[in-house]
Amino acid sequence: MYRAEGRDMATLPLYRFVTGSLRVDFLKPTPISGTLEIRGRVKDIKGRKVIVETTVLVGGVASDTLAEQ
Repeated sequence: MYRAEGRDMATLPLYRFVTGSLRVDFLKPTPISGTLEIRGRVKDIKGRKVIVETTVLVGGVASDTLAEQ
């Protein structure tokens, strides 16, 4: 929405977003110690619906994959 309007995300008016559904595929246990790296990408945009895939990495190895709609 911000990009379509050619403006930065920190500008007003702010948009509010809601997670319609969330699916988590646990690939292996995620350690509670150490640094987690989270990488995300937009998979699809259909009108107001945006599908985002996010991967949690520990030591460069994927631990979880999240898909939000």
